[in-house]
Amino acid sequence: MALEPKTAPPARVSVSVDNGHCHLYGLCQQEAPEVFGLGPDGRLRYTPSPAASETAQVLQAARICPMAAITINRRRAL
Repeated sequence: MALEPKTAPPARVSVSVDNGHCHLYGLCQQEAPEVFGLGPDGRLRYTPSPAASETAQVLQAARICPMAAITINRRRAL
């Protein structure tokens, strides 16, 4: 009988965006549309405390941001 490895639940993260650096290219929205989006007024909207299921997409969005405007902080598990 083979044992399956335990997998840790996805880490929770918090998100912040430096609006002074963001140039609204929208790459973050393409990577994590449930977290990042452009509002009708053309301004960036984002969820500061996304669901754990969105962590991988949020990390990728931060990696590909050409202006490095996205900051990610890992949150402690409760």
